[in-house]
Amino acid sequence: DNKSQAPVTDAKVTMQVTDGMTSQSKTLNLVAANNAVSYGNFFRFSSGSAYNITAEIRRPGVPGTMEAKFEFKAP
Repeated sequence: DNKSQAPVTDAKVTMQVTDGMTSQSKTLNLVAANNAVSYGNFFRFSSGSAYNITAEIRRPGVPGTMEAKFEFKAP
């Protein structure tokens, strides 16, 4: 949390991965290790393919949805 500097452990994070032909959507799970917090899950990527990735983050008590979009090319 930017304001309190406390780790965000109450978010609901979903991610959509698409290559233009197929799409995968998953909820990301809370992962904590070595006093760090993150969210993750596993997705299948094909070597050499390009993907559009969209993450949506929702937090209780915080209005709206935060969204991050980026592109990824699998090695």
